[in-house]
Amino acid sequence: MEHVPPGYNGGRLRPDDEIYRADRSWLGPTGYTLPFRIPYRAIPVAVAVFLPLLPVLRLVGAGGLVMYLADLVISCLTAAVVARFTSPERPVSAMLAIFAHEVSAPRPARRPPQPVTVTLRPDLVPVHDAASAPARRRRRSGGRR
Repeated sequence: MEHVPPGYNGGRLRPDDEIYRADRSWLGPTGYTLPFRIPYRAIPVAVAVFLPLLPVLRLVGAGGLVMYLADLVISCLTAAVVARFTSPERPVSAMLAIFAHEVSAPRPARRPPQPVTVTLRPDLVPVHDAASAPARRRRRSGGRR
């Protein structure tokens, strides 16, 4: 009898795309499924935003329950945005490196704005006295004439 290695499917290799089909997510405590998914890669991002934002909100003047709710909402929105733009093929660390490279990339020097000189020639603008001008009747669109 011929020995067939495990995973051998008549000469075809199965793609690893099936690994990424099921996104690793926390669905909630056992027996109590949340109405939304929380990707595991979003949890460290939410914590990294939540903790430094507390003192910032306190310095701004927010306090009490409002401060904690605002911090929770901002950190959850940030984590949702990060989870939307990241994947197993594009991890958060790669996105941070891309952001750092974009911010620190050399830019062409900006020239200071040049002054603009404008010459006004009032003699080229016809001016009529309103009292001597003939009165014009306007036609209404629609309605009576």
